[in-house]
Amino acid sequence: MHLVIVYALNLKEKNRISQSLHKAKNALFSMSAQCVHAQGVKPKVSVDIYSKVSIPIAFYRSELWSNLTQFDIPAISRFQHNAIKRIQGLLTPTGSYMAESMVGLNRIPSHIDLRKMMFLHKIISLPAESVSRNIYSKTSVVC
Repeated sequence: MHLVIVYALNLKEKNRISQSLHKAKNALFSMSAQCVHAQGVKPKVSVDIYSKVSIPIAFYRSELWSNLTQFDIPAISRFQHNAIKRIQGLLTPTGSYMAESMVGLNRIPSHIDLRKMMFLHKIISLPAESVSRNIYSKTSVVC
């Protein structure tokens, strides 16, 4: 265990992603009990709370998700689609991308790419003599 992340040789990336999404769903249900739903506060406020609580939980360490498959992205996106519809009080058949655009949210792959870019920026911005930057520069040459 490192920083509350369980590392095991038999734990696949798909399992780590599902664990993160499960924690984020629990946070979303907790927020629903506190007026973050269609009959509670305004949808924009609910989405702001969702963005500041559930998204960081769902994408904790997503900058390390290097081998997402074509099946992982729709599964991850489904989490946000359902959350946004629940927050706005929309029916399940409502178009997911329309529901997200109504409240100004980016699509899930954009969140993941942004987190990866910020992580890369942090590594590159380190002093030249730092261990982390040296490890990155040596592994990037090998790749």
